[in-house]
Amino acid sequence: MNRRNLDHAKVMRIERLLREGFSMRRVARVVGTTFSTVARYKRMLEEDKD
Repeated sequence: MNRRNLDHAKVMRIERLLREGFSMRRVARVVGTTFSTVARYKRMLEEDKD
């Protein structure tokens, strides 16, 4: 398994927390991942909107 991929539940939690206005650092702390991982998923989510 590729360690760069999070399970679906964590990705959905990241998306929900970001939509609620949490900072990326706080999301990383809450979800238990790194800031860079949250930033990467945020970028992917923003690209999907376009």
